[in-house]
Amino acid sequence: MRTPIQRASPLSGLLALAIVAGVFAINIYRAVHQSITADEAFTFDYYIVKPFNWILVIYSTNNHVLHTLLCRLSVKALGISELAMRLPSLLGGLLYLVFVYKLCRYLFKNQWTFLLAVAALTLNPFLMDYLSIARGYGMALGLFIAALYFVIRFLDDQPQAANYNRVTASAILLGLSISANLVFLFPAAALAGMLTLLRLADAKRAGGWKRLWWIMGRVWAPLVVTAALFVAIPVAHEKGGTFRPDLYGKDSLRDTTRSLVRPSLFHQYGPNNAEATPANIDRSIDIVTRWVVPLMLALVFAMAIPLCWRWLRDRDLCRLSSLDSAYFLIGAVLAISLGMLVAARYLFGFLYPLDRTAIYLVALLTLEWMLLIDKSLALPGVGRATGLLAAAPVAIAILLFLRGFTTSYYYEWRYDAGTKRIFQLLQQQHRLAGNRQMNLGVIWMLDFSFNFYREMYQADWLAKVTRDRPLEAGGFDYYVLYPGDEPALGKLGLRVIYRDPISGQELAVPGNGAAVRIKSCPASTSTISDAGRRRRTVRRSNRHCWLTG
Repeated sequence: MRTPIQRASPLSGLLALAIVAGVFAINIYRAVHQSITADEAFTFDYYIVKPFNWILVIYSTNNHVLHTLLCRLSVKALGISELAMRLPSLLGGLLYLVFVYKLCRYLFKNQWTFLLAVAALTLNPFLMDYLSIARGYGMALGLFIAALYFVIRFLDDQPQAANYNRVTASAILLGLSISANLVFLFPAAALAGMLTLLRLADAKRAGGWKRLWWIMGRVWAPLVVTAALFVAIPVAHEKGGTFRPDLYGKDSLRDTTRSLVRPSLFHQYGPNNAEATPANIDRSIDIVTRWVVPLMLALVFAMAIPLCWRWLRDRDLCRLSSLDSAYFLIGAVLAISLGMLVAARYLFGFLYPLDRTAIYLVALLTLEWMLLIDKSLALPGVGRATGLLAAAPVAIAILLFLRGFTTSYYYEWRYDAGTKRIFQLLQQQHRLAGNRQMNLGVIWMLDFSFNFYREMYQADWLAKVTRDRPLEAGGFDYYVLYPGDEPALGKLGLRVIYRDPISGQELAVPGNGAAVRIKSCPASTSTISDAGRRRRTVRRSNRHCWLTG
């Protein structure tokens, strides 16, 4: 009989609830106040305001089908706003926060590791971004963590009809997770595969065919049917090229690691101000990428080897403690997910995922590392000292999380953070100009965002922003650009009247334009040639937002 896990104290439970509630309140604030981003606006323009069947017959990786459907319902019910677009993601983020709390409360017997685990899984600014932005990643992560919780509870409790229902619930949740974002296909398959293996290899149960049919009926049928219900038709209409192996990613897992380390630990240094990143920060990112994360992976997998051996010998998960069985399961899911990424790279040529497309690896490794700390602290002498040593990087990481905390931009879309402020300035300029029709020229990655606000504010005074005419052709009343774009437009003699302090976006008018200068902007007297000398770039290499999702 297993020794049950001792639960954390009521005080630590209240503190953890306070963390979860605080993060959710911050998510609501961000969903209401932060500017719409290019990817969100593309979803709005391409799937929300178009006929319903577009979601099903026009597929791109931007179409996170379950999430897109819920966004459409939300906007139709509440009207056009940032909050309406982001409400499904907010609810998916709430699901994540609730089940992180429940899972940590169930697993960790030490109140300090319980609190550290909750904080590490909820305060990471990289993860927080996707708990409110209108993309499917946060919702998929919440559904996956909920499924993981039910699987762990199933493996811990005695067989009974109610417990079997947890398996079916977890399978449905995994299918919904894939439906919310296809990148969760690998971790969902890994978790379902481990549940299948543990059930089929259980030495206590007779009847191999009976167990197989049980697994097919309880796990794979609900998972496949649920996922197919949402994604089968859209993916079947994929026109070719969406799933190109070379579309988005890198050749090395080290690049994947770096893309997760940087926004997690140094969120304040966004991808579009890389030149402003201090050299010591870059060195720190390299150290964590090259040494710390690989060492963490080596340690968690090394600690799992004896558990794997014991399970292979006995073929009975109940011989392990509840903590050990959870450690074994989560470590196996992490290892299988990484193995599938490597297999996809070498068998089919797919690149390794970057940033948000590998978001599940952050949650799995964080949870597994916290379980390693909890296991170590339960040991006497050297084991306890090892646990305290392993907790140090977690505490440092949480401090870095708090340092990188922001409610003014989403890391991957920092370049778009000033769009709403600029649109509101355009409204002021419109009134000052006697309500005449205006034409706006923007660089290609901002057109969907401005058109979103054109629809939201019913701004018929602004012509729809298109890509039909390049900025260099001129003829616009206003221009939105970045310092890196200015040299090509110098011949137009543009005058900058506002520069956004967060995104670096600039609102400019022709040199002889009648626009009123924005006095609060120190750049209001700058010319294109002046600003063009400032060294600041906008990353464009992976800005095909509607392709990368």
